[in-house]
Amino acid sequence: MLAEWETYLETLCKNYKPLGHLSNGKRAWVPYGSDEVAPEKGNLKPNYVKHVEFDAQGEDYNIWKYTSSLQVLVNANIAKGNAEGAIRQARQLALKIAQQLDARIISDFEDGTTCSTFGDLGQSRLTPVGMVDESAYGWQLDINFSNYRPDVDTDEWEE
Repeated sequence: MLAEWETYLETLCKNYKPLGHLSNGKRAWVPYGSDEVAPEKGNLKPNYVKHVEFDAQGEDYNIWKYTSSLQVLVNANIAKGNAEGAIRQARQLALKIAQQLDARIISDFEDGTTCSTFGDLGQSRLTPVGMVDESAYGWQLDINFSNYRPDVDTDEWEE
């Protein structure tokens, strides 16, 4: 489930123009647990998305409830004496990006094909974050969805 979800999210980051993942050789998507992509390595775009958490919780014996947390970040480019304005501007742009990602995810779940393997979309939540990676500010987008637990595959068990 995690690999398929991350492939979907990476595609969103490639297709959303203000992110443009992998254009000019720079990344706008940081997969869960990755240390290959970091600002100090010079391989990140100024606007980027980090997958910071993915977990599942069993509910009602037959449902998995998943939470995926994305940090949508923008480098603030803080100049001397204008830190507050730069941070505010970075957070405003990050909020717009986060809201567009959320809107696209809702649209893809509703179309019945793109996200059909992920089950049913639940509520989303936005929380401000920053400072992250030394100069980035933004929003954490928590996405909740649920799916049925798989049945026991009797071919894989000895009786």
